[in-house]
Amino acid sequence: MYSNNGLHLSAGYENLMAGTYYDTLFSKISPSLSSLELILREHDDDMQVWRVGAGYTMNAFTVNFVYENQQFDDVGIWRRNYSVINPRSEYEADAWQVSAAYDFGNNRIKLAYGENDADVVTESGPISGKSQHWTLGLDHKLSKRTMAYAQYAHAESDADYEADGRDYSMDEETSGFSIGLVHSF
Repeated sequence: MYSNNGLHLSAGYENLMAGTYYDTLFSKISPSLSSLELILREHDDDMQVWRVGAGYTMNAFTVNFVYENQQFDDVGIWRRNYSVINPRSEYEADAWQVSAAYDFGNNRIKLAYGENDADVVTESGPISGKSQHWTLGLDHKLSKRTMAYAQYAHAESDADYEADGRDYSMDEETSGFSIGLVHSF
């Protein structure tokens, strides 16, 4: 990390060793799954993740950008009862987000937009998906240690994939509103 005169730069790299972990998968990706099912994934290669970020603050205005790339191979994906969903897949994703904030009085208004583009190659066929999200929020300082916030977020995703020799497409859209209070002790 580097910071000087309002400029903030960062870079990171992770190499997660091969292993087994639990994940969730939606039925629209695999018709044989229930609507949302806990699955077991195992990967024999290391998962590699790298990211870079940059930000700049000038007076009351801040802008940030972050980019991340993920790559790994799955040896297999199983249901909890160990029936095979997919014996092998290769995964790569690129994600980025830009955000901005403006402070005025005891308030901060925030806006963020980002995209994620993922490609998975499986034995049953390729899957490619893209998602976009945006968030609008407002923070209000009630005191030095207490802050109230409200934010609205919206996300859209689509995926195209092949299974059993047929082409499939999936579109999802979701949004939410949250409010809260943060107090630092």
